[in-house]
Amino acid sequence: MAGDSRGRGFEAFKPGEENWEEWKERLEFYLEAENITESDRKRSVLLTVCGRETYSLVKSLVSPNKVRDKSFDEIVSLLDRHLQPKPSV
Repeated sequence: MAGDSRGRGFEAFKPGEENWEEWKERLEFYLEAENITESDRKRSVLLTVCGRETYSLVKSLVSPNKVRDKSFDEIVSLLDRHLQPKPSV
């Protein structure tokens, strides 16, 4: 859409510099504010605004599958497990 400003100004996630849970929460608020509820659209926004480094991480986490074959929830779950692993007991 010409003139559409969605995603502009939304800062990319920077692994090692910021908290994944906080960034994810801001993304959820953004999706809510933009009334984006369909999984495919949510996935597209996530992968558009997450930044180059996080997009490469997602590609690596879903390999050998394609990113397009994973849902928004599956991608977020993979990132959750990778970026905030549960401590071993």
